[in-house]
Amino acid sequence: MKRVLISLLLLVPGLLLAQTGWVNPFIGTEGAHSPGAVTPNALVSVSPFKVDGGAALAGFGHINLRGADSGALLTMPTSGSIQVDYPSYGCGFSDEKAAPGYYGCTLSNGVRVEATSTTRTSIERYTFPEGPANILLNLGDGSIGGAGAMIRRVSETEVEGFQLLSGVQPSYGGLCPVYFVLRISKAPTTEGYWRKQRPVTASAPVKYLLYDSYDGDISGDEIGYRFSFESVAPGEQITLQMGVSLVSIDDARENLDAEQKGFDFEKVRAKADAAWNVYLAQVQVEGGTVDQKTVFYTALYHTLIHPCIISDVSGKYPLAGQGRIKGQRIGTATEGERYQGFPATDECLIPYRLISLLYPSKQQEMELSLTPADGSGDVSALTEPYLFSRTKGEEWRTWKAVHFTLEKDYRNAPDGLPGDDGSGALSAWAAFSMMGFYPDSPSEPYFTLTVPAFDMVTIGLPDGNSLVITKDAAADFALQAQSQAMSRACSAKIGGKKVKSYRISTGELLGAGKITWK
Repeated sequence: MKRVLISLLLLVPGLLLAQTGWVNPFIGTEGAHSPGAVTPNALVSVSPFKVDGGAALAGFGHINLRGADSGALLTMPTSGSIQVDYPSYGCGFSDEKAAPGYYGCTLSNGVRVEATSTTRTSIERYTFPEGPANILLNLGDGSIGGAGAMIRRVSETEVEGFQLLSGVQPSYGGLCPVYFVLRISKAPTTEGYWRKQRPVTASAPVKYLLYDSYDGDISGDEIGYRFSFESVAPGEQITLQMGVSLVSIDDARENLDAEQKGFDFEKVRAKADAAWNVYLAQVQVEGGTVDQKTVFYTALYHTLIHPCIISDVSGKYPLAGQGRIKGQRIGTATEGERYQGFPATDECLIPYRLISLLYPSKQQEMELSLTPADGSGDVSALTEPYLFSRTKGEEWRTWKAVHFTLEKDYRNAPDGLPGDDGSGALSAWAAFSMMGFYPDSPSEPYFTLTVPAFDMVTIGLPDGNSLVITKDAAADFALQAQSQAMSRACSAKIGGKKVKSYRISTGELLGAGKITWK
């Protein structure tokens, strides 16, 4: 409760900048990350789905099972006459804005798109130019991993259904159904289904059939639904909500009703921001540059995106793999959440080590979901700088190498990560290293100390105590020094006593109270 109150105080204007203000979701977007709207470990992420080499958008995906390429359940606002094939309605975009739990951009068709989300739902706000307008749900072209879909009209402002995805887990024979309920805030002038007609010959043009009067169910590989408005006023806003489940349509509706009341975009956005601050405020930093703080909190943000929650508000979740009995598809969690998307290598388990240190209650939930990973055990490029500390007198080489890597490879820019960070391993390395310690062997309960990036790092611990790590100007000078003698002059103390080894156990770290570098 104490840490929650601190986080809420950070949101008050005039006080300290909330941690979400230091996050730049565009870091790593030239790699595996998306700047889309997502909350911690959420099933839903409203992410721009790019085509034509990233120059155009085909819509906004809503599922976070596989990260930035999960363009399933695509929605798209358009202006002008109705077009339902994405090569025709896809368009350029500009003026992107992003923050934890929020994404916005302006489409070249004149529509301003804003999105925010909860764990299992999304809400999008479309600001239209004057004239005809459309809102599209595309369950065919443009989506990744599609393997068929179904849509059912519920009313003129609501549809429901599912889309089958392939190549994701949990899966049943290689397929994973994603169920949804979609609602819009304004009744359309006309609405209806569409289906892509298969060409009779290879040279025949692709055609889309519109079904305006049919109000039954429709299924297939290339289907969609459209809400059309004969004319909207300039600057008029229409809002779209979607609830998602991996269990059933009824559970998707229950998730939507539980996590959103009405079409209140700003309320959902504020809740998303507050949810992120509760987690990010677990670590407070002082000193350092603006870019260093941005890189650090963005790294922490990235490690909290995966694995994603797959249980519904009711506790129901899909069973898969060895935990599934034949014919039994659904389990029920009696407490906590169930997760999916754990990595299968030692290196990629580094984000899990960070979560277990900073958020042990979340770790306990994950343990109930985790199938033990068969890690490779290989020494990775992430671990190599820390191996110097295993040789007495050579620890300074770790400090210098880590400092050099952070300065060279981690930057406040779209290409500011040194590789594919889909699992969050690269971000977790930066977060650990900037705090001043790193689990150099994921299978062992030890950490290797290094000089922190900040003058002071305060980490809230689950027992209500804290770990405070500080450095003075002499430690910074030693990092920059060209001579070995000056570099070696830097040293750390734990609880006022000079360390005998820079590799310490988890218990020693949690019980240190204070680590000082001079």
